[in-house]
Amino acid sequence: MVAVYHLFDVFFLDSEQITHSFKARGAFNNIIKLVESGQEARLKKKGLTTTSSGNAGIGYALACHTFGIPLQVHVPDQITELKERMMVKYSAEVIKHKLDYMDIITMAETSARVRGTELIDSCNYIDVLGGNGTVGLEILNDLPDVDVIFLPVGGGSLISSTAVYVKTVNPKIQIIGCQPETNSAMEHLVRTGKYDKLLLQDTISDATEGDVYENSVIETASALPIAAFLSVAEDYRDKKVALVITGSNIGCEKIKYILQNYSQHTF
Repeated sequence: MVAVYHLFDVFFLDSEQITHSFKARGAFNNIIKLVESGQEARLKKKGLTTTSSGNAGIGYALACHTFGIPLQVHVPDQITELKERMMVKYSAEVIKHKLDYMDIITMAETSARVRGTELIDSCNYIDVLGGNGTVGLEILNDLPDVDVIFLPVGGGSLISSTAVYVKTVNPKIQIIGCQPETNSAMEHLVRTGKYDKLLLQDTISDATEGDVYENSVIETASALPIAAFLSVAEDYRDKKVALVITGSNIGCEKIKYILQNYSQHTF
């Protein structure tokens, strides 16, 4: 879904997905491919295990619920109540950890091994990338003359898959990834080739979490492309710009925190 704002930028509202996040794309594509490969009976018996900061878990929970596949999701303990409630709504078992995300992955691997289930990655499977990359397909369908696309960056599945498709169709389109300055491990990895765990500091963008767009509330991760674009908007005044709004699963507690701590700021 595309919404025009002023004269020189466009919002791509993946926050309007059924799970209110783009993550449903990759999750459903991955599960559908597994089922089509003849593994449905095994998956229904053994179940699946995954990790998530929230939105991927919701996407996988709905996809697995649709096919009757048990799912266990390992998440950080600071996950919003809304995201946890949505996963439980779709029959997922949610396991919280007071650990950083890389250590949560290790715990999920151990749990899957002990329980005899398959561990599915929320970012790195080709079928996840194939599903998430349909964001690029739809942007080009709706705005074929787009010049620049701004996307938030978390695990990298959205920007990498979107970039592969978009650049294949038109190498001249510029792709800009957006991260918080206090949580810039991916930017550092791309720039230096080295992963620095110390760059994973606290941030309100827990999906990389709202900011308000007209009558819609979006996650703070979705606000990153808006903030990044506004900081350089004059450089793109004559360009067709798409800002990818990736989700709207923000809980009341996070909105309260933002209003209490950032309402005095003017953007």
